[in-house]
Amino acid sequence: MVVVWLDSSSYNDVSGHGCSDSIVDSQLSAYTNQLRFTHPMPPSTSQLTTARDKSSVAARVGFVLIMLSGVLWFSLFAIPWLPLTVAVKAVLAGGVFLGVQVAWWSGAALVGPRTIARLKAWFGKKKPSESP
Repeated sequence: MVVVWLDSSSYNDVSGHGCSDSIVDSQLSAYTNQLRFTHPMPPSTSQLTTARDKSSVAARVGFVLIMLSGVLWFSLFAIPWLPLTVAVKAVLAGGVFLGVQVAWWSGAALVGPRTIARLKAWFGKKKPSESP
């Protein structure tokens, strides 16, 4: 926002006398017309994308990746019972494990350290309470 303060005592005409209020008013209106026509209108709200919008999308993608890593982790337990050769099972298990790690760490990077700390606290081991 631009604030213009025009004081009639600060303007002098050619004779050294102060300008009249009409001259100051005409200069002020000319300045505001210049501002109105030279500066574009701000974008509408539909055109704006804020950092929060982007971060919420990134957080959702991160949660999906973390959930995918959990699904892949539990699928590792089904691989030994598949009707495949031992070599194929080993390669498949290695690939799934690699997928688990990539999905987990990518998701962790997207959701942020505070969310990961909350997830670890939720799934982490509870300390046994001291009973008297």
